[in-house]
Amino acid sequence: MISALLGIAVAQATVPPPPPATCDPFIIFFDFGSAALTDGSQRIIENMVAVKEHLRSPLTLVGHADAPGSPSYNRSLSKRRADAVKAALRARGMRSRDLIIVPMGETRLIVETDGPEPQNRRVEIADCGGR
Repeated sequence: MISALLGIAVAQATVPPPPPATCDPFIIFFDFGSAALTDGSQRIIENMVAVKEHLRSPLTLVGHADAPGSPSYNRSLSKRRADAVKAALRARGMRSRDLIIVPMGETRLIVETDGPEPQNRRVEIADCGGR
């Protein structure tokens, strides 16, 4: 009312729509030579399930291994790790068709080394925003 009296045009603030739901990869780490989920992994999976409820696209579970071992063993291990994450997500109600497994073996190391490296033993849960 005061702005009308003073002849000042007041623009109504418009609230922009929220950005589309996306997420950076969730990363689950594993012990050497293992595909077993830890207690910490379970918490990350619970967080992923909560985020996924707001998204429409499938998840890509990208399994990785560190360098020790043969390429075929590491590819198999990375698949077992991704399968373990998939099973945990399925146990929490996610549909199998919404979970895509990609075993990478030792081809995409975070830390370039020929030795054991905990950061290379992982599953990345990605593409959850449709990117």
